[in-house]
Amino acid sequence: MRKKLLCSSIASVVVFMFFPVFQMLDVSADDKTASKLDNLYNEKKDKEEQQKLDLMIKKLYGEDKPAAEKPKKDSAQLKKESAAREYYPSEVFKLTRESIVIVVNPQGWGSGFGIRRNGYIITNKHVVCDMKTGTPFSKIAVTHPDWNREVRMAKIIQISKDKDLALIKIEKSLPRTLQLGQTKTLLVGDKVFALGNPGSGAPDEVGPILTLTFTEGIVSGKDRQCLGNNCLQTTATINPGNSGGPLLDENAFVVGVNTFGLTGLENTFLAITVEEIKKEFKKYTMSDE
Repeated sequence: MRKKLLCSSIASVVVFMFFPVFQMLDVSADDKTASKLDNLYNEKKDKEEQQKLDLMIKKLYGEDKPAAEKPKKDSAQLKKESAAREYYPSEVFKLTRESIVIVVNPQGWGSGFGIRRNGYIITNKHVVCDMKTGTPFSKIAVTHPDWNREVRMAKIIQISKDKDLALIKIEKSLPRTLQLGQTKTLLVGDKVFALGNPGSGAPDEVGPILTLTFTEGIVSGKDRQCLGNNCLQTTATINPGNSGGPLLDENAFVVGVNTFGLTGLENTFLAITVEEIKKEFKKYTMSDE
C-alpha cells in the first residue's frame, strides 16, 4: 500500500514538474501559428494592393491609347534653372514639365515632382496612404506622359509625422528636377503657377486624367495654418489629382506643394510652404547631385 502511494506521489510530482514545459510548448506552437497567419494576411494584402494598382495604371493609360511622343527640346528648357530671373508663364511650364510625375496608388493617383536626379520625389502624404485608414500603401508606382508608358515602382523613403508630406524614390534617373525657392520674398499679389495631373482616377469618379495641367494665379494669403500645415493661399486652381504637385513662382522655383482647396469657397486653394519641405526632408534637400 505504501509503495502504491509513493509511486502515485512521484507521478504527481513528475506531471507538475513538466506541466509548465507542456504549456510553453503549446504557447510556442500558438505563436508560430499566429505568425504564419500574419504572414499569409500580409501577402494577401500586398497581392490585393498590387492588383488594384495594376487596375489604376490600366485605367490611367487605357488599352488603345497610343504611346506619347516625347516632345522636342525647346530653347527655353535649356535655360539654367538657377538663374534668378522672371520667366514668362509659358517658359515656366517648359522649364518644369519634365520634373512633374504621376504618382499612382491602388485607390487612384496624385502628382509629385523630382528634387534629386537619382529618383527622389516629393508628394503629399495622402497620395501614398490609404484614404480611410491612413496607413501607407505597400504598392506605389510612378509614371510620366513622356516615358512611353513606362511605369516604375516607388519606395516610400519618409513620411512626415505631422505634415501632409512624403518623400518617395524610384530606380530611374529623372531628366530634370526642380529647385526649391522660398516664400519670404513672396508678396500677396505675386504670380504663382500650379502644375499637376487633375482627375483622381478613383473607381467612382467620372472623367479622364488631364496630365500636366498648368494653372496661373496669385498669392492671396500667407501663413495660413490648416490641418497642422503652414500654407500659402492662392488662386491657382487645383483639383483632385493635383495633390503633391508643385506651386511655382515666376523664377520657376518651388514655393509650395499643392494640397487641397477649401470647399464652399471659390478660388481658395492651399499649398504647403517650401520651408516645410526643407524642414521635414533636410537630409535630401540640402543639395542635388
